[in-house]
Amino acid sequence: MSKTEPIKDRQDLENFKNYYRHISPNPRNYMLLIFGLNTALRIGDILELKWDDVYNFRRHAFRHHLQIREQKTGKTNKIVLNTAILQTLTDYLDTHQGITAGDYLFPGQGSPHSPLSRSQAYRIVRTAALHNN
Repeated sequence: MSKTEPIKDRQDLENFKNYYRHISPNPRNYMLLIFGLNTALRIGDILELKWDDVYNFRRHAFRHHLQIREQKTGKTNKIVLNTAILQTLTDYLDTHQGITAGDYLFPGQGSPHSPLSRSQAYRIVRTAALHNN
């Protein structure tokens, strides 16, 4: 297993975050990076999230907290959805029509009903990191 190092320089972090926003625009991939950076959840937990976890479709409003049972530990964790996450989710929702409660937040290529694979998520993060140098 390869070792990962944290990004310590603020400018490097901004470049990393903005790769999928400005250099190679992809709203889903950008949202994945922002979600990972702001929640500190493991990738397996992030990939299993559905829109219903972050958005109340009856009230047409985002939730303020995310309640999740972590796969590795089995513990229930309540995470605040901060401004950066909520803005990114809002931007994504505004540009994608037909999202339903059961759709994955980070869908795979085939369908919104299947999540992004761990290997593809790794490639997404790795690509942004490599273009940061």
